[in-house]
Amino acid sequence: SYNFCYLAYMAIRLMECHRILKDTGSLYLHCDPTMSHYLKLVLDCIFGEKKFRNEIVWCYSRPSAPKQKQLSRVHDIIFWYSKSQNWIFNPDKVRQEYAKSSMGRDGYASTASKVAIGNVELNPKGKFPESWVYIPPIKGNSKEHTGYPTQKPIALLERIIKASSNEGDMVLDPFCGCATTCVASEKLNRKWIGIDVSVKAYELVKIRVEKEIKSLFAQDIGFYTRPPDRTDQGTDYLPQKYVYIISNPQYEGEYKVGIASNVKSRLNSYQTADPERKYKLEYAHLTPYFREIEAYIHKKYENKHEWVKGNVEEIKKDIEHHSSKPTALP
Repeated sequence: SYNFCYLAYMAIRLMECHRILKDTGSLYLHCDPTMSHYLKLVLDCIFGEKKFRNEIVWCYSRPSAPKQKQLSRVHDIIFWYSKSQNWIFNPDKVRQEYAKSSMGRDGYASTASKVAIGNVELNPKGKFPESWVYIPPIKGNSKEHTGYPTQKPIALLERIIKASSNEGDMVLDPFCGCATTCVASEKLNRKWIGIDVSVKAYELVKIRVEKEIKSLFAQDIGFYTRPPDRTDQGTDYLPQKYVYIISNPQYEGEYKVGIASNVKSRLNSYQTADPERKYKLEYAHLTPYFREIEAYIHKKYENKHEWVKGNVEEIKKDIEHHSSKPTALP
């Protein structure tokens, strides 16, 4: 089902976020009510229930229809988890500013007092917020508006960043959308990384960052469409995968030649689709030049959908012969 696929997709990424977090780091996750409760369970499994810090209520307002048949949806939930029991939290940075002369009915600052923050008399300590009231959503006529469907207000990201990081710290947004986290991090003197697979997001990030941040840099900003090389295991480290050969008696003289991190799992995926389970792993070779070798085999031998025609022993020899070449294969 869609729900299962989405959770599997998210779980892998959340596990990586947990892996790379410093012990003092935190993760903030926002999702709409259709999936947020499922993601809470995933986060409990990855971070541990005792690392759950808060369920933050982000309140806002929007116009209601005159004949609507349910309550207006005027808040979202943000889950906050820490990597360890030694997390960064800056309480003075998240106290709700409000003016004695401009209090809202709920005891928090009215919208006006936040907009005119420099022209009102502030309580020197401020109220410690039980929820993050009131950060308005992005409207179409807002200067922040980019047209990205899940855009968050920069004030919301600034509050999160202030609460759980210090100047000079690194902030990662692995679903950076229209770069709100990147812009907020730069303004607050944090290092930052933004990642997104969407082509639309890539274009919006480039436009917005160049418009709002580039002038602050002494050099050009880099945009990458491939993962950077790992350096944590030495500068000569190259990731390795298996080049494998799989056969099936039904396809005589034809062999599936592909690449995989786990060949047993890959074979099992083929076996699952075959009631007679006749797929067989003929050969697997671990090499850092897996992509070049796979491309070479598919180019040399007649092939269709990664199934190549040829002699299996000759294919093995070709794979082994080119497995240690440091340059691209012909």
